[in-house]
Amino acid sequence: MKNAALGRKILDKFDQGYGEMMYWGQPGAPNECGTAACLGGWAMILSGYTLAGPDCYRRPDGTTVPGSYADEAQMLLGMTTGEAQAGNEDGISVWFDFEDGPDRFRKLVEESEGKQQDLWTGPTRSAGRVRTPIPRSGKSGSPKPGR
Repeated sequence: MKNAALGRKILDKFDQGYGEMMYWGQPGAPNECGTAACLGGWAMILSGYTLAGPDCYRRPDGTTVPGSYADEAQMLLGMTTGEAQAGNEDGISVWFDFEDGPDRFRKLVEESEGKQQDLWTGPTRSAGRVRTPIPRSGKSGSPKPGR
């Protein structure tokens, strides 16, 4: 999962009692924020999508999300299909696992946060030299020698 920060925000919504795995999104829910949504629904809401009705989302550009909300949420979180299906021997993704999905999702987020922390802990010392982690894009921001 590349967007663990979004994953953490989704977990916060579930921890606050706003998670409901039976609905992609339900406006008018009887809670403080007036909305209940599943993991994927919160991925969209927290990414600026609007809930245009029960289980109906619009992107920030106003277009309606066609087809699979699971694919949209997975894209927003930077998750692979393998990650979405991890922890379930039948290959059921976290989006459709009403019982264990939130716990499996929490594990994915925590693992991703740990990996990202490992990548960005700052300079490390090796054989007396300081090494600075390079972003995954492969660009260090430094000009190439001779330019």
